[in-house]
Amino acid sequence: SWGGGNADGPTLGIHDGKEGDAHGDYARVGFDCSGLTTYVAARYPAALPRLSGDQRYTAPVQVPWDRALPGDLVGYDGHITVYLGVIDGRRMQLESPQSGDFVRVSGVRPDADPVVHRWWTS
Repeated sequence: SWGGGNADGPTLGIHDGKEGDAHGDYARVGFDCSGLTTYVAARYPAALPRLSGDQRYTAPVQVPWDRALPGDLVGYDGHITVYLGVIDGRRMQLESPQSGDFVRVSGVRPDADPVVHRWWTS
């Protein structure tokens, strides 16, 4: 749901004049990618900026993949996900992939940022 979700959970989406409107996201309760990451990070607790680009580029710490931990954020061009760790030998993530789709667990794709973005402290 384009524009949907916040620290408290899923919300109605917003009009985007594009694909989100075509899927009726403004009338659908759910998450967009950065709404989902905001909701997950609020459990840490960490307060994230709302937009995916800001979540990527203003994270307090950028971590190399060999030190990535569950809860780190995985960035893509125009997209953000939550890193879940290595499961059955594969790096996995939680994502809200696109308008009209469902939140799901998927493999980290090759076009991911070269670092993960950490908003929490240990």
